[in-house]
Amino acid sequence: MSLEGPDDVAEAAMAVGPASTRVFKLVEDILRGTGDPAELPASCAHVWTVVAAFTRTARRSLNE
Repeated sequence: MSLEGPDDVAEAAMAVGPASTRVFKLVEDILRGTGDPAELPASCAHVWTVVAAFTRTARRSLNE
């Protein structure tokens, strides 16, 4: 995700990519038999935490 705007919004947006990439890499590893399926729920939860943080930051910026 990339966007122009205040630094805090851009930083929050930039955190989404690595978090989601981690999930997709873990899924690939699980399918190859080298990843631990038990890690998937926490990885997915982390993505949603990062997305929620981005959303809060963007909304706060829009309302200022």
